[in-house]
Amino acid sequence: MQTPNHNESQLILVQQNLRTLSHELVRSHADHVEQLDLSHNCLKDLSWLAEFEQLRHLVLDSNRMHEAHLRTLTRPLPQLEVLMLNKNEFSDLPTTMRLIRRFFPNLQYLSFHGNPICPDGLELQPFSSYLSYDYAYYSRSAS
Repeated sequence: MQTPNHNESQLILVQQNLRTLSHELVRSHADHVEQLDLSHNCLKDLSWLAEFEQLRHLVLDSNRMHEAHLRTLTRPLPQLEVLMLNKNEFSDLPTTMRLIRRFFPNLQYLSFHGNPICPDGLELQPFSSYLSYDYAYYSRSAS
């Protein structure tokens, strides 16, 4: 494993083939990291995330994650403001949003681009034919 790229408030562990974060990494960074990027890994367990009490921005893009991965969280992270879950495998919007509200109650920005639950991958011709169902469903389920 490479040495993590970080400064006082940022930890970047992109493309490290991680399934979880080691106790050593959590212990040495959890008390000060505000931005954590774990994109392009294979995360299966997020139970360690609750230790990052200063965390404001979390990027978990391209981890093949789905709803079950969110259930590994042990407690809410009320300080988290930005959550990026792009290019994963979230497919059940109502369940996903219930979990997001439960574990990240104060989010200001949430991104799901490239997931089955996000209609941005649709062939939008004509656009209006998708507006009535897909975007209405997405908006209603997310609220």
